[in-house]
Amino acid sequence: MKFKALLPVVAVIASLGAATASTAAGYNYFGSLETNLSSGNTVEVGLVRAEAQGVVEIYDYHYGERDALLGTKTVQSGANGDVAVDIDAEHSGTVLAVLKVGGQEVAQQVFTFD
Repeated sequence: MKFKALLPVVAVIASLGAATASTAAGYNYFGSLETNLSSGNTVEVGLVRAEAQGVVEIYDYHYGERDALLGTKTVQSGANGDVAVDIDAEHSGTVLAVLKVGGQEVAQQVFTFD
């Protein structure tokens, strides 16, 4: 009888956990609508929103595959405007920006150099 009484409580707790996870995932994002960049050694990521301090990593990106790490930039909790990541050498082609918070990848955005 006690088990049946606990079922509604367990269901509510489970639904709260799922809602919290989806809210946290929705809080982390790249806000840039412009994904075409001028060739150079800086990736202008634009707005980055992070639920806690994190890092933006820029990778070389070819045919849907992540390649070498080109550069990183630390971001603070909340909205970070005009985030620019310096990369080691002038680049042309496509790069992948990855936002990591707490060591977990929480957002990605592809950028293409003209």
